Amino acid sequence: MTQKIELIDSLTKEQEAEFPRFREKWLRIGESKEPINKEKAREAALKCYDLAWEQLSRPDHVIFVQSPFQLFYARPIWNRMANWFDKERTDIYSDDYEGADRYESVLWYTHSLANTEEQEWLWGMRFRALEEIVESIIDEVKDTVIENVFKGDERAFERSLALMQRSWLNDFEKFMLTLIKEAKDERGSEIYGQNETWLCFYEFMEWAGCKGLEGTHGLQELAKHAGWWIPYENVAVVSDRPKELHLDSEGRLHSHSRPAIEFRDGWKYYASHGMELPAWIIEHPERLTVESIDNEENVEIRRVMLEIYGMKKYLENGNAELIDRDPDPHIGELYKRSQEDDEDIFMLKMLNSTPEADGTFKVYVIRVPPTMKTAKQAVAWSYGFDNPEEYNPVRQS
Repeated sequence: MTQKIELIDSLTKEQEAEFPRFREKWLRIGESKEPINKEKAREAALKCYDLAWEQLSRPDHVIFVQSPFQLFYARPIWNRMANWFDKERTDIYSDDYEGADRYESVLWYTHSLANTEEQEWLWGMRFRALEEIVESIIDEVKDTVIENVFKGDERAFERSLALMQRSWLNDFEKFMLTLIKEAKDERGSEIYGQNETWLCFYEFMEWAGCKGLEGTHGLQELAKHAGWWIPYENVAVVSDRPKELHLDSEGRLHSHSRPAIEFRDGWKYYASHGMELPAWIIEHPERLTVESIDNEENVEIRRVMLEIYGMKKYLENGNAELIDRDPDPHIGELYKRSQEDDEDIFMLKMLNSTPEADGTFKVYVIRVPPTMKTAKQAVAWSYGFDNPEEYNPVRQS
């Protein structure tokens, strides 16, 4: 669909004043945790094909999955099912199979192929994704397949599904490893749906008077009702939005107490200020030790581990070197712990100036720059003074 775009030369002050409203609208779209609206998402996905400049034909089917994790498995499974139906339709009564009169998934009748907690969770996600994607495809294509392939014979269709899954289970480990590789190959073909916040610009500019931007309407509508998606020639696969989402002040995925994002199929992603974290650091912080922190090769992940573990515990359990002790305990002590591949960790241990209800003083430990030479210099730095001599409070609270 070729569109002639008519630009505008400038914005009025009134128009400029409206841009923050559009920005906030699209930030809300990007952060939405509302369940997918399948009816509107289907219409929007098909509209994207209609409006594409390449003049794409509408796909015959739209498949809905529960997360981006499932999104990448959908096409490999779709292709396998299509090939199976084509193969089986000529000889569907060649073998007996119990339960063939009614389709029942046998994908869960498998053993775990993993030996660690995190691997077991991931394999479990793959098992469930496989089953749920199969169910989604069946929901979408059942009537058409029965009519066109199995000549209206529903029993033959159910039988073919059961035999297909049994064939997958004959060498399930090899089957899954091949499927995983194919799913990885799908990455990069996705469109980010609700996260395509650049669409804000096109909606605003069209509102401001630009012409010829209708080609973005389908993407805009889909972003409002669904998550990520992948358009293929004969099928479109559309993912649900997350059920949990946690961001930092800059809009990056972030949480040190729970998954930064979680979808309705159970797929989770852990992150600190946009950086992926191993799940166990968040799910099992009690496993953090000085040794596990020191042995972490990724410097950035190590810093997150240290933050979660706590500077006070790290100081107490890490045999840090005392650098300086100030006579005033409220100024405290400066410690150092050497690091092989990162800057040394300097920590200031000090007493709170305000006593607790029982008359004791709470101990604080904070990380300070490695340029600190004395405890007083470190305290002065913590209050924003470059020169420790400038830090000379008459009274602390």
